[in-house]
Amino acid sequence: MFDHPTVLKTILFLALLSITSPQAIGAPVNSITPGPYVAGAVIEMVGDDGALKHDGADAWIFTRKVENARSMRVELHVSAPNIPVNVEIRGGSSGSVQRLSVDQNDAGKSIWSNPVLGETISIRVLGRESAPPAIKVEAVVVESKDAFAPESIIPPNELRNVFQYFGDAVDTVRRVHGAVGKISFISEGFSLVCTGFLVSDNVVMTNEHCFNDQYVCNTATFTLGYHIGIDKSLSFGSDFRCTRVIYSDFDLDFTLFQVEGAPGKQYGVLDLAAASVAGEQKVLLIQHPGGRPKMVSGSNCRIIKWHVPGRRILSDDAHTCDTAGGSSGSPIIGYDGKVVALHHLGRDKAGQFVDVNRSVDIGLIVDILKKMQIDL
Repeated sequence: MFDHPTVLKTILFLALLSITSPQAIGAPVNSITPGPYVAGAVIEMVGDDGALKHDGADAWIFTRKVENARSMRVELHVSAPNIPVNVEIRGGSSGSVQRLSVDQNDAGKSIWSNPVLGETISIRVLGRESAPPAIKVEAVVVESKDAFAPESIIPPNELRNVFQYFGDAVDTVRRVHGAVGKISFISEGFSLVCTGFLVSDNVVMTNEHCFNDQYVCNTATFTLGYHIGIDKSLSFGSDFRCTRVIYSDFDLDFTLFQVEGAPGKQYGVLDLAAASVAGEQKVLLIQHPGGRPKMVSGSNCRIIKWHVPGRRILSDDAHTCDTAGGSSGSPIIGYDGKVVALHHLGRDKAGQFVDVNRSVDIGLIVDILKKMQIDL
């Protein structure tokens, strides 16, 4: 059984799924104040709940199981004694293993693990037969399987897994989808998700309303290759930690952040169209709706209006592509494979945008990048 604070946190999360502001949980959003998608809760460990226990052999362990969890991650606090140590973090269903080396430089710090898929997360520190390691679990972050509700579906729902799409632009989807990934991050006690895409080997673009500061970047993981394959098997992909925020722009609702390594060399990068949208066109929207494996809207996905109001006057394009909570930051891609817009707003409750979603025109973003001398 879970402790009392855990129960309270779970109740709070379920309540939020019912009453939180629409933009956070998947109902039609207010077009001026979008927000990232609430995927789960942060369960704080109280007292000795987060302490590692000796297994009677040669390891210290911590294990938690949360029913109906899609993924979990932990926040570890490191104190000074009894380090360095090597830490293994394992997921229940994916079989993935994350290995951390903790030394004196980490003393006093909190470290976030990458997400691991499944209802169980376990931590194991080897090689300490008597003295406990200088590590304690401060929090367990849960992303729920049930945290999904269509936000802005333009009936009928045409979202498809990327390898189950066989429309007119199937060759383009297969060629470019690798650069699109899921962003998982923590803010104000909740697990949040958005979508982003590589614009260079180690730079990701997403929405400013997803996150815009280094504090949240320190909790963020960018997952590439998380999709259901053509044989219907699930690929868990690879995780890349956010290292720094490069630039954020409120008016055009975009953020650029850097990730570790150079994942673009393996997964590819997306080119940004140089010019603004100038007419109606068929497009593709590749996304991680609700934090789920990668999907695409393509069959009835069109930009039908351009130079319409957004956060800035005449900054947006209106489109009919299906989206859901968690799709914020997705690229809208022309059939030539270039990004023409950045999705950021779902349907309005009333007015001229009740039947369309909106995206920031990429030509305006390119202009800002040139002005700020940001070379991708």
